[in-house]
Amino acid sequence: MLTYELRDVSLTLGRKRIFSGLDLKLEGRVIGLLGPNGAGKTSLMRLLATLLRPTRGQILLHGRDIVREPAYARTRIGYVPQHFRPPGDLTGRQVLQYLGALRDVVEAERIDRCLVQTGLSRVADQAAGAYSGGTLRRLALAQALLSDPQVLLMDEPTAGLDPEEQDRFQTLVRGLAERGAQVLISTHLLAEVSQLADTAVVLHEGRILFAGPVPDLLARTGAQRLQDAYLRLLRDPALQVVGARP
Repeated sequence: MLTYELRDVSLTLGRKRIFSGLDLKLEGRVIGLLGPNGAGKTSLMRLLATLLRPTRGQILLHGRDIVREPAYARTRIGYVPQHFRPPGDLTGRQVLQYLGALRDVVEAERIDRCLVQTGLSRVADQAAGAYSGGTLRRLALAQALLSDPQVLLMDEPTAGLDPEEQDRFQTLVRGLAERGAQVLISTHLLAEVSQLADTAVVLHEGRILFAGPVPDLLARTGAQRLQDAYLRLLRDPALQVVGARP
């Protein structure tokens, strides 16, 4: 399942070069985006969500250039940002109603479904300013589901979630994938990727060190666990398949 393709993508923010000549194909149902802090994971997610525009290159979604046609992507993706801060005086339901109206999603049934999916029904009419960090993460996920996206981009989605909430999240992701959506998860939690992802992308200093099925990463590194495979890949240049020019 190929959705996104990046061709010769470069990105410079201010004086900092984030990517240079990045080539990447995103294939799979659930993709884990891995890498240390500063690797470029959030910048990549924001490019895919059309929140950043590349300095050079093409980003294709279903074969359409979303650098030229960002509206095509925005009607087909849901994005869970790393930080989500809605107006604190609005209730969770009102936040979804407001964001839904901006996306032409006004059906109360759809909003209720998103609240149920994310376990927010009981607190939906409480002020978002009183929500815990974990509850805000669930609200961020709920707003990403409003348009029933074909692709879901999630930047550190389980940060602040307790074990029960993490289990609910994993069940939700599996359900979305089974219904045909593609889910891209940026995370530091390798155990989460091991449980959910069929594909891994390892990013380091703006370069793709590996992109492919998780079993291929284990085989390449000779590791039994994803955590060991990831660490070996970062430490041994001979194992790396670099997908961007330095």
